[in-house]
Amino acid sequence: CLSKRIEKIIEQDLRCRVIVVQKKIDGGIMRFPDTYREIIRELFGERECSPMLLLAKSYIDQYYYDRSLSLEKVASEVQASCSYLAKHFRKQLGVTFNQYLTQVRINEALRLMRDHTTKIYDISQAVGYSSQYYFSKKFKSIMGVSPKKFRDGIREKV
Repeated sequence: CLSKRIEKIIEQDLRCRVIVVQKKIDGGIMRFPDTYREIIRELFGERECSPMLLLAKSYIDQYYYDRSLSLEKVASEVQASCSYLAKHFRKQLGVTFNQYLTQVRINEALRLMRDHTTKIYDISQAVGYSSQYYFSKKFKSIMGVSPKKFRDGIREKV
């Protein structure tokens, strides 16, 4: 199936996990560039992401738990300068590198919070924060409530 081959090519060439919506290619291989752009728009909104940024996002998504993860480390991994990568985060995603990293970490923390036996301290460590206080501060700034209150709210709904 051509859509399966496209998915494999995108994953191999960009080294990222992409969920590709089933697509019909009416115009055959000549329509591939248009289809590729259409898939990228669907996955990431109206903004197209460059392959470099897709690699950076993939790296962050895989290593968000690393406390030493930084713009410098990711830029080195994708072979770009820090300023170039930072500029592309703002331009293509509309967020800074740190905002994206925080978003990924908080999303993972939300997933881990479903297990009520895991302590908030352990969750903060697991998502890359060395300080539970800093994690709670970041969590509250994004979610509007502390991790404990958020978890208590989940427990009440169950």
